[in-house]
Amino acid sequence: MPFVWLSSSPKSREGIRRKDEAATMTYKLREKRMTMAPSRGCDWFANDESAFIGSSSCRMKHKTSLPSSSTFPLDARNTGGSRVSNVSQANPRVPRLDEPFLYDIPADLNPLYQTPPLLLRLVIWASSALLAGREFISQVVSAASVSQITCSIREQAPATLARKVAAYFLRYLLFATIAKLSIQERFFAPSRVSTKYLVDNDQLPSELSRYETISPRSTWGETREVHEEIGVHSIQYTKSVEEKQEDGEPLPKFDGIFLHHGFGASSLSWIPVLPSLVDKLGKGGAVGIASDNPGFGFSDRPDGDTDAGLAQYSSEGNAGIALSLLDRHVSQEKDDKSRSVAIFGHSMGSKAALLMALTCVKEPRLKLKPSLLVLVAPALEGLALPARKSSTTKSKSSQTNRGWLRSKLSLIRVLLRKVFLDYPIQFGLRRLVGRAGFWRKGLELAWGSGHLSDSDVLRFEWLFKLECDRDSEE
Repeated sequence: MPFVWLSSSPKSREGIRRKDEAATMTYKLREKRMTMAPSRGCDWFANDESAFIGSSSCRMKHKTSLPSSSTFPLDARNTGGSRVSNVSQANPRVPRLDEPFLYDIPADLNPLYQTPPLLLRLVIWASSALLAGREFISQVVSAASVSQITCSIREQAPATLARKVAAYFLRYLLFATIAKLSIQERFFAPSRVSTKYLVDNDQLPSELSRYETISPRSTWGETREVHEEIGVHSIQYTKSVEEKQEDGEPLPKFDGIFLHHGFGASSLSWIPVLPSLVDKLGKGGAVGIASDNPGFGFSDRPDGDTDAGLAQYSSEGNAGIALSLLDRHVSQEKDDKSRSVAIFGHSMGSKAALLMALTCVKEPRLKLKPSLLVLVAPALEGLALPARKSSTTKSKSSQTNRGWLRSKLSLIRVLLRKVFLDYPIQFGLRRLVGRAGFWRKGLELAWGSGHLSDSDVLRFEWLFKLECDRDSEE
């Protein structure tokens, strides 16, 4: 199985660029999209400005918009109850010119915190000033004359007067900040909707978006069971069966391609490269899939305070989800041979990619053959082997007593963590990412580039500024 290790450093990317453009990771998106997509003549991995693992979108050379009626349906052979975000003819959503597989945030959803009206802000400032200086106001009301107030102020030492003035301004800032945040959070907060709401209203971020409920498969070396059903959002692109091979192109190899995103990203990070990879590396009818790992994007977020829920967030859980999606959507060969797949992993997703490849090799029943494994800027750790069974046995009574005590202590620990850590951090992050320009400035700082397209920023704004609440029932 070929193995490719790519680094995200500028020097490494420059070395990759100077290699033969016919290498494995150098592709061009075909301009023959017929009615499925606009013509896009651009090199995806040809230079540092290209869409290298979703870092920056291709600048369109042919600004042709998609027909409003065009869709990208998967083959109907393995729908598995998946929900597809189709474009409604009554209210069509127009894809972006610079990224035709990505939609803008719907107009009825507000991604930012709104500034309260000026009159309301004046009321907040005045109320905070009166509340902070209530002691001084009471002295003024009880004083017989203005001269008496002046004399009482002059009689105080300068240091005492300075402390009182500083305390007043601190109280004023505290009261004004609490009042503003409370009112803004209650009446001027960003839209927070569930994934179910987006699916029911055809408002998922891409025409390639799919949302379906699956049961993760077991993975090799699994130290915890991850088998509970979970709702997963993914982007899926299917290569046309009728497309013919272009002259001079290498023969396609794979029946399916899967891509794992990194920490803080989502399946939307792969939108600029997924169609290109599938068209270049896939056979006719090949399927490319990139899913949102639990805790990221629009996939469900299980309860992390339970063992079963916490296991869903592990790399084993991510690999199990990927195996289930591939097994469901990649067609079976007529002669019952193994289906050839290519697996990509970026950063944190590299471990899940490795687990996928190992599981496919160790489990012939899956009939998935990992023929190519590509890791981009991998963030890896040692794979945990299955725990050995203990040779010593403990009494059931001691285990029961310790189990009861541990459960009580765990409950107290979870409560304290939520009150003093989880809720304050969540509130702070919501306020931070709900500010205008946050993601553009943050991505420019992280990527070291000031030439980001609006689509580069939008792929992150979709996820964090909408702050989709999986537990809400809209």
